[in-house]
This record gives sequence, structure tokens and C-alpha cells, in this order.
Amino acid sequence: MDTLSVAVKTAKPSPRICYLAQPKQIKMTLTHFSVESSEHEIGISTTPSARLLRLASPKQVHPQHTLARSVSWPIPKHVLKAGASERLQVLARPKTRQALFEGYNPYRVSPAAGSATASPRLLELSLPLPRKCREQ
Repeated sequence: MDTLSVAVKTAKPSPRICYLAQPKQIKMTLTHFSVESSEHEIGISTTPSARLLRLASPKQVHPQHTLARSVSWPIPKHVLKAGASERLQVLARPKTRQALFEGYNPYRVSPAAGSATASPRLLELSLPLPRKCREQ
């Protein structure tokens, strides 16, 4: 266990630190009205407005709202006898993909690419920028 130095043991907090260590003063707010107080003293009317009463009323359920169905319900017989069509079975099968090692050569160049020529714009873009070229 470390021992505390004498400076730490005799340290005195500054007035600002003492002020910050005090709990915050909670402002007292008026939470209820007394019977003797009148509207004029407080400045707030004690009867709520029609708009406030309308906002305080609970939300009504929509007339077309249907309640949640039960967890289990009967399944019609024609649904139990239904089968998938041939087209649906074809669409349900996953696509077969050719593996990389089966006839795939990533370095093969197509014959069309061998006879291709670059356009003038492509030749222009392939030249280095003049500011980066040093003339010797």
C-alpha cells in the first residue's frame, strides 16, 4: 500500500472547490394552490380551458379497428391440399454457379480484346501530365 505524502495530507481546498462541493440549491416551485389564494395573486386561472380538457381526454379507438387474432385458428382444407406449380418449383431452386476451378481462367483474354484499338481520347488520357514530366 502506497503512503501519502505530507503535502497531500495537509492540502486545503480553495474557496471555489468548497463552493462546487456544495449541493445545488433547488428552486421551490408552487405545486398546489391553497384555498385562500385567489386567481389574481397567482396570475393563473384555476379552471382549465376547453382545449386543455379535449387534450386531456383519452384517445379513442378507431371504429374499424379489429382486435388481435388468437394465436391458433383453423386452416381451410383447400389450403392443406394445395401444391406448388411447376414454375414455382423452378423458381424455388437455387441457381447453380460455376466454381472458379471448373473451366474458369481469370487470365484468359478474349479474341475481341486482342484486336481492339484505343480511341484518340483514351490515348490522350494515357499520356502523363505535362507538369509532372521533366524535360531533359
